[in-house]
Amino acid sequence: MKNNFTNEEIGIIFSTLSGKLNVRINKAGNIDVVNPKSTNKYEHFVLYFTPNKKYLWRRWFDKEYCYPLNMRNRKRIGEIHYDTWQGKKFAWYQREFDIKNCEFETVSDAVDYFVKYMTKYHFVNFD
Repeated sequence: MKNNFTNEEIGIIFSTLSGKLNVRINKAGNIDVVNPKSTNKYEHFVLYFTPNKKYLWRRWFDKEYCYPLNMRNRKRIGEIHYDTWQGKKFAWYQREFDIKNCEFETVSDAVDYFVKYMTKYHFVNFD
């Protein structure tokens, strides 16, 4: 199995996240994180070590669709659309962003961001 992270980086990730989330190294050598309390059976998060030696989180929402976390400096392009899906109303629009603005310099920065993200948006308490 491939591994894209050092033992020290893996230690930081597992010691911080594994108490509340399911953490594993996937076949591609990236860190795969699942919230066991999620109602979406396809939702999971993957931490990648990118070719430019930085770290990137992506949220997989279903089998085919993912988006990066930490999308800084993004701009709305296009109009706002309104749709109904499964009886719920949604508003959506496209955004333009540079993937390099989503990356982190260190594993510690990436993990700190992810803990704050999961606390704020998925109500996971790491205390």
